[in-house]
Amino acid sequence: MTLSENIQTGARALGIPEEGGLAGQLEKFLLLLSRWNRVSNLSGIKDLNKMVSVHLMDSLSVWPFITGNTVLDVGSGAGFPGIPLAILYPKKRFTLLDSNGKKTRFIHQAVIDLKLTNVDVIHARVETLETKFDHVISRAFGSLELFVSMCEQHTEKGGNLLAMKSNKTENLGGREMNVHKLSVPGVESERYLMLIPAD
Repeated sequence: MTLSENIQTGARALGIPEEGGLAGQLEKFLLLLSRWNRVSNLSGIKDLNKMVSVHLMDSLSVWPFITGNTVLDVGSGAGFPGIPLAILYPKKRFTLLDSNGKKTRFIHQAVIDLKLTNVDVIHARVETLETKFDHVISRAFGSLELFVSMCEQHTEKGGNLLAMKSNKTENLGGREMNVHKLSVPGVESERYLMLIPAD
């Protein structure tokens, strides 16, 4: 199976509507990441087909929950989940934030190469932001409690925080939280989305 076919198969398994150019853009992004990865070590995963499942499909697995128009991806790293979601949703606005300059330089280049007009890249820490968003999402922030305490202030009233986790044992002391089990094509380990409505 080619890289493009692998991406198309995964997207179909997630129930993502087949849009023209989606698989091509996602493939182009992975190839760029692979090239940069040789010198910058942006991801510990080197195999492209493994990147499809662990990075692309994992990022896209939350697509039905992106119902608002503005999204902040905190600790975006090499652009996950922000870039795949921005490719899928060209009419929504995505802000990708990371404190690592090497990673934000890569994301900047990806935005240019992919001609993404709906993505802003910020090299900063989340506490320096003043903007609010419909969704604040993260794949790798640390504890759920820390994520909420540092990011809730950037969530619009009626919006939510989306924490992607490998276990569902964390809680927020009785606060409302909806836990969704994610089914990620090619990933056997458990994945969950903790959806926390903003106060």
